[in-house]
Amino acid sequence: MDVSEHKLNDQLQTERIILAEQRRREAEEAKAQQELLIDITSHEIRNPISSLMQCSSLVKTNLVGLQEDLEVAVRTGTAYKPTAQLLHTIQEDLDALDSIYECALTQERISNDVLSLGKLQLDLLQMFDVETNIREEIRKVVSVFQNEARMNRVQMSLRFGEGFDALGVSTVKIDPVRFCQM
Repeated sequence: MDVSEHKLNDQLQTERIILAEQRRREAEEAKAQQELLIDITSHEIRNPISSLMQCSSLVKTNLVGLQEDLEVAVRTGTAYKPTAQLLHTIQEDLDALDSIYECALTQERISNDVLSLGKLQLDLLQMFDVETNIREEIRKVVSVFQNEARMNRVQMSLRFGEGFDALGVSTVKIDPVRFCQM
């Protein structure tokens, strides 16, 4: 009795089982990678949102205080005289509004990062070298975290060392979007 066809069917069945198991493992790995991406993206989104909320709270608190002072001046019929503290508060609010803007840009970058990851997976990602003022790009990144640090009573400053100045370079060719992603 010739059992070659039966053996061939058994072999094909075994190969199908192995292939199905391999596909199942690949699907589980893809799901784990997707969950990791969601976790990382959620974490990255929280930082600028937290800063946006803190900065807007600061501006609102300062404006409410100013409004109360102006209402008292109107009620009592007295002239309102700005103080050094008021000027400091206004500067603080302007800085906070700058940070709100930078955080919004960061949110946009995070969205772009997610899109870039999709493009990377599809081999469609492109990079562009652009003459960029490196100091300004670094300042933008730091400003995103500046107000969050201030709200937590942490003083944060940015200084460029002498070595940086010794290079004599103010612009470099980078992809600013990819630079900020780091």
